[in-house]
Amino acid sequence: ISVLPHLQTLIVSNNSISRVQISPGQFSQVQALSLDNNKINEWSSVAELRKLTLLNTLRIRLNPLITGPALDMRLLVVAMLPAVKKLNGTPITDNERLQADIFYLKHFATDYYKNEPHFHTIHNRYKSLVQEYGEPDTGLPKIASIKDQSIVVKIAKPDGKEFEKKLLKTTLVKNLHLIVQRQCKILPKNQKLYWIDSFNEKVLLDDPTRDLAYFNISKDCTVYVET
Repeated sequence: ISVLPHLQTLIVSNNSISRVQISPGQFSQVQALSLDNNKINEWSSVAELRKLTLLNTLRIRLNPLITGPALDMRLLVVAMLPAVKKLNGTPITDNERLQADIFYLKHFATDYYKNEPHFHTIHNRYKSLVQEYGEPDTGLPKIASIKDQSIVVKIAKPDGKEFEKKLLKTTLVKNLHLIVQRQCKILPKNQKLYWIDSFNEKVLLDDPTRDLAYFNISKDCTVYVET
C-alpha cells in the first residue's frame, strides 16, 4: 500500500499499530491520515509523521500516548506537526499554535536540558522554538495548564471596530503583528501598535522581538492599531 503513488487519504484506525515508521518516498501524497484506536505509545511515532510532507489532516485519538488532559496532549501534537491544519476533526487556529509552541517548550524542558541522545531527532523543532521564544524555564518541565499564562486582549482596528484575542503573556510582538495583518489586512511594516497605560500614556509596542509581558500588557488591555 505504501507505494501507491496517488494515495491521498489513508485510514488505518483499529489496527493495533504500536509504532509508526516511514521510509523515504512512502505515502508521499497522503494529505489525510487516521490512526485512531491503535497502540501508539511513543512520541517518535508522531515525529515520523513529519515525513508526510503533504499531511494536513490527522486523527490520532484513543492511543496510549494520547493520555492525560486532552488539551495538553492536543497541544503537544500540534507543536510537533506544524504543517497539520486539522487535528481530530477540529481546525487548528493561529492562536492555538502559539499556545502549543510555548506549552511544548515547557513540557519537554527536562529532556532538553539533559541533552538526551535522541531528543533532537524526535523533537527537531525544539531548537528553532528556543531561538524564537527563549530557553524554557529550568524547573518547569511540565505545566498542568496554560490558563494562568493566557490573557484576553482587545485589539482596536483603525476603523474603530474591536476584536478580542486570547494570547499568552509570552506572545512576541512580531506574532501579534501577524494576527493584526490577518484581521485588518495591514502589512506588519505599516502597523503601529500601542496601548494606553494607567497614567494615560501611550506605550508603543516598538520591539517585535519582545513579548507582551515586557510591555506590561495584562488582561483586558486594549491594543490600538494605527497605520
